[in-house]
Amino acid sequence: VTPHCPRCGTSLSSHELAQGYKDVEDPAVYVKFRVTKRADGSVPNSEEPEYLVAWTTTPWTLPSNVALAVGGDIQYILVKKFILDQGIEFVLVSKRSCGRSDFWFL
Repeated sequence: VTPHCPRCGTSLSSHELAQGYKDVEDPAVYVKFRVTKRADGSVPNSEEPEYLVAWTTTPWTLPSNVALAVGGDIQYILVKKFILDQGIEFVLVSKRSCGRSDFWFL
């Protein structure tokens, strides 16, 4: 008999069962990646660089990142954000994450 998870429909290993349950605090970070070429092949203006913003709970993997995945069904918005003492930068974020008041929508 194999233990089964009713929530996600997968089998459980004996290791998972032996771990027990405890609350853990996972690190979560937002990281910006500079856009070097857009999907249409054009290049952003070097005077006003553009960035993609990504959220991850595995920040220890960031040094090995070589690409970002974007969703074909996700709407993205180019926004302008003012950063104190750093000027203005342009950031591409998902439309869903734009409830923040410190962005100017372009």
